[in-house]
Amino acid sequence: MEKFVDKIWQGERSPAKAYLDDADLPVILSHASDGTYSYAMYSEESMEEYIIGLSRQMDDAASMDW
Repeated sequence: MEKFVDKIWQGERSPAKAYLDDADLPVILSHASDGTYSYAMYSEESMEEYIIGLSRQMDDAASMDW
């Protein structure tokens, strides 16, 4: 099972692992429909930028510092 899971997260799906498995952020359906996730999936770097930006938005909303 472990080998199977490792294989799933290789290649073009590797950016998704950072978001789904490591970031602890919600999946936002409007980001799927407007292409935001597609853009973030181009590379691990673009996904990291997306994660940082979304995390900042969530933190700002939680602390009301916007």
